[in-house]
Amino acid sequence: VPRNWSIKIYEKCQSTPQTNFSIMTAVQAGAEECNGYLDYIVDYYDDLNSVTIFMHDDGLYPWSKWKGKHAHTPFYSFGQVVNATKEYLPPTQGYITMGVPTLIDNFGKDGYHGLAQKMLWPYFRTENITHPPSRISFKPSANMAVRREAIHLRSKSTYEALLKQARYSKDVPEHLDSRRVCCAMERMWHILFGESPDLPMETRVTDMMKQSGKLEYFKV
Repeated sequence: VPRNWSIKIYEKCQSTPQTNFSIMTAVQAGAEECNGYLDYIVDYYDDLNSVTIFMHDDGLYPWSKWKGKHAHTPFYSFGQVVNATKEYLPPTQGYITMGVPTLIDNFGKDGYHGLAQKMLWPYFRTENITHPPSRISFKPSANMAVRREAIHLRSKSTYEALLKQARYSKDVPEHLDSRRVCCAMERMWHILFGESPDLPMETRVTDMMKQSGKLEYFKV
């Protein structure tokens, strides 16, 4: 890890990992990644670094290669993640995703997470995007880098409200569990951070690396 970068671990499961890095325990967060990501944004909203990389604990390829071509990222080390961020996230851009496949989702239609998408949409609406899109393209797993300015496109209260939906919807009888809410979030993070529903090429790091021949170490 470059010396001018820091790692913060949000422990969301049953045990505390043995690590030299800072651990933030997200109380009652549930095991899905959107809880930890939203916890971090709410905790640090007024003190964000210029760039934040959000990653799963198994975000690097050696830990998710069992997924084959649907591995979380193609990167073998956090150093490679940092280098890709420096190369593909210019100062004028707010967001990049490091997932591998690009998938299409018909908004609100999926029987598992569709209702959650509809429930969350008011938090994603903007002056330019006033109605839910008919479809969304996204890269699964939500391993991404985001500039402070892109996070600040939404108010802190918006992230707090999203966090409450992800954390407490399960407490409403016959309502949505945390995983369904986070599956909906997984498809819409880029919209939250100011990108169009159809994921722009300039945000898709692995696709740009493939085009330029820089993805030779992704051996699947």
